[in-house]
Amino acid sequence: MRHLSQEFMAGELKIDTSSYCRIERGNIPISVKRLEKIASILNVSTEELVCAKQGPTFRERPSTNEALGHIIRQLETEIRLLRDEMEHYQPSRGVSAPNVRHR
Repeated sequence: MRHLSQEFMAGELKIDTSSYCRIERGNIPISVKRLEKIASILNVSTEELVCAKQGPTFRERPSTNEALGHIIRQLETEIRLLRDEMEHYQPSRGVSAPNVRHR
């Protein structure tokens, strides 16, 4: 979701900032119409707002970033090993390396 200030959101909803803060904290009920307006401002569906999980998103979790970094390092090692192996093909044996496009 977009990171917009409470002041901006309150202005878009035509309410004061303290009222918007109470909405965010769940201290006051919210109408379906207002929920739809907030979803529209944030460019998300109302379902995404209602079902949004608390806490950091998938990409913001340090454990996820660490795991992805590990996977990337493994794949880079594998690519390096495959490239080394391809360099050892000997055309004199009649065996040629497969035609691989490098990105």
